[in-house]
Amino acid sequence: MDNLIKKLYDLERYVPYYKEYLHNYKHRNKFLEAFILHVVSKISNMCCDLLINGDGSCNWENIEYLQNCGFYVGPGERDSFGWLTGIVGTSKGNIVYG
Repeated sequence: MDNLIKKLYDLERYVPYYKEYLHNYKHRNKFLEAFILHVVSKISNMCCDLLINGDGSCNWENIEYLQNCGFYVGPGERDSFGWLTGIVGTSKGNIVYG
């Protein structure tokens, strides 16, 4: 859980050290786009592992812990059975998981 929270805080601050990787990209914006997609993908995968139980239900203990750290966690898409996707809200936007 602490690793997920660290990555979310890093995304919130968004101060990546990326100059050593820039030579692979012709334009700085292309690198930043690829970097953000990579970080968000990692966060989404971690959310799936930590916020969803093995039976597919919500892990309310971890969700509450994440909310106590200042992040909104709520349903994305729903049906009659419950959540289909979840959302973690940050100042940079919502991250969908599930």
